Amino acid sequence: MSKILEMTVIEGGESLDVGQEITVRSEESLRHLPGRRRVYRAVLGDGMPVLCKHYTHPKKAGSDAAGEWDWLRLLNRAELPVPRAMGLAENAAGERFVLTEWLAQSQELGEVMEGCSSEE
Repeated sequence: MSKILEMTVIEGGESLDVGQEITVRSEESLRHLPGRRRVYRAVLGDGMPVLCKHYTHPKKAGSDAAGEWDWLRLLNRAELPVPRAMGLAENAAGERFVLTEWLAQSQELGEVMEGCSSEE
């Protein structure tokens, strides 16, 4: 079921500017950690596909999203193969969102690390 999310960009990245009002339409729920966050395959209002991480914890949403955003930007600057950071946003309820480019053929870090030994 599609869900429309309206938010304001509070830190810009690739394609999004600070202060920009955006609409995100969730297409598919990929992960749900009750009381913490939801992860969606989504589409911006202009049709661009994105990964949307929606942080919902009343006390930790800001710090969790900011931490993820900071790490993602650092990895982008180091030119490591991670999704491009699109924007950090907030809705009227104070919930935070991290938006990244959508990579259709990607794997979660945990999947990649399974089976790796500490010597690798």
